[in-house]
Amino acid sequence: MASTAMEGSKLIGARYCHSEGQYDVSDFRSPRDSIGHGTHTASIAAGREVPGASYMGLAEGVARGGVPSSRIAVYKVCWYLVCPLAAFDDAIADGVDIISVSLGSRIKKAYFEDALAIGSFHAMKNRILTAYSAGNSAPPAGEYAEGTGILIASGLGTIMVDPTLIDTASNYPLPATAISAEDVLKVLDYIRTSDKPIATIMVGEARKEGYCCFLFFQRTKPYHPRHSQGVDILAAWSPAASPTYNKDVDTRSFKYNVISGTSMSCPHASGAAAYIKAAHPNWSPAAIKSALMTTDYMNLLCKQGYNTSTLRLVTGDANVCNNTNIERAWDLNYPSFSLYVEDGEQIKGVFTRKVMNVGAPNSTYTSSMYMPTIIIVTVEPSVLSFSSIGETKSFTVKVTGPSIAQQRIKSGAIIWEDGVPVVRTPLVVYNYFPGARINLDNN
Repeated sequence: MASTAMEGSKLIGARYCHSEGQYDVSDFRSPRDSIGHGTHTASIAAGREVPGASYMGLAEGVARGGVPSSRIAVYKVCWYLVCPLAAFDDAIADGVDIISVSLGSRIKKAYFEDALAIGSFHAMKNRILTAYSAGNSAPPAGEYAEGTGILIASGLGTIMVDPTLIDTASNYPLPATAISAEDVLKVLDYIRTSDKPIATIMVGEARKEGYCCFLFFQRTKPYHPRHSQGVDILAAWSPAASPTYNKDVDTRSFKYNVISGTSMSCPHASGAAAYIKAAHPNWSPAAIKSALMTTDYMNLLCKQGYNTSTLRLVTGDANVCNNTNIERAWDLNYPSFSLYVEDGEQIKGVFTRKVMNVGAPNSTYTSSMYMPTIIIVTVEPSVLSFSSIGETKSFTVKVTGPSIAQQRIKSGAIIWEDGVPVVRTPLVVYNYFPGARINLDNN
């Protein structure tokens, strides 16, 4: 089904997929958002500047999406109970430039059994880039309001013990706070030793240290939480939706909300891709990805064990897998470098990368780096000189270091500079234990 908006408006079209008869009483059988999630993610990618935006006074300021000048075509594929995935064909037929997909399944599937993977591949074949959420390690507490039972029981507030809730803000339908396992011992001791124990939960406050264009809460150090880079994002919210996803008990209505997750980081990537697409309208999805994170689709699939006949079922072309042995994807030409070291073994790895000049015809990039003290990195050659646009060069990165055991991720970066243009390539080293499952396509 489809409906269209006026030409020149932010929302230029909206469609929705049928839910095969599986509807909840809260669902709108139209493109209208009854959950809030779609409104939130769409505004992160392309929302116009709005002064005075806040969530009950938190994160107050001018809110804006990644590309405020872009327009949005909405494809509602998720309902309260199910997510039928038939919208890729519609989006491809409509001629969109970027597809932003802030959804995923907790069930891991092979690529050729995954509708999102197949749809994304078909979009790429039609020169449309897809940004897709990688999934969260655990549901954000605010989504399930992990506090609803207390409200139903006419409780006034709740103090929860959860050591995992230290890296993002959470949203609840009643006064709530989460404390560490250490602090709970102090609380329990107070309850046992007091005739009338009293708890006061204060209103949350946000330090106004300034916000970047996507309204990340700024911290004093570079910070990466356990599940996502989409942390504490203030963005638009459907007034018809509950701010805590619990319409039965939380009937409050807001125009904005603060949510965390890969659903929020996905439209950040979509916005970045849209900027590149606007500057280079003739670039392919692979070229746009290369400016953000270089990849090689066929080689990745071959290293996952797919053979030539299986590969061609999806690609529809003459690509061949010369080697279908499942192995580490060292040569996928990623700009990042990820080296896993067996626990107790020595740090040792060699990477080869190829880069293309898309800047000034005559340019020279000189490498530098910052690394943890135990990691030694050499780059050959350390200087890359180009004489034309489209010219390619290769370089090798050698990583060495001492034996490491039970180490957290060690991270650094290689920097390529040519005056103003600066290219940063992250490098991480981490331990794994023999017998542990390893996601080979992430290396």
